[in-house]
Amino acid sequence: MYAVKSNLRAVALLMCSADYAGWADKIEGESFNADDGVYKIIRHEPLGVCAGIASWNASFLYAAWKIAPAVAAGNTVSNLLDQSELDIC
Repeated sequence: MYAVKSNLRAVALLMCSADYAGWADKIEGESFNADDGVYKIIRHEPLGVCAGIASWNASFLYAAWKIAPAVAAGNTVSNLLDQSELDIC
């Protein structure tokens, strides 16, 4: 029974990552005509390093909801899961 739950969690994690990976090539800029003599371009650029905060006992799917969109947009994720400061172990 545990193996089935584990496999379902892995499938959900992969499906979440694949869904956001599909958006990686759809993030594009826009351009507007030069109505007033100025050509306007909107570029979407990565922010760089993003921090997603999750509790230390969060599921991997919860972490994937934070990691996958950031990586698909060209960012990196740092220090996502951290233990509590009050943890004795």
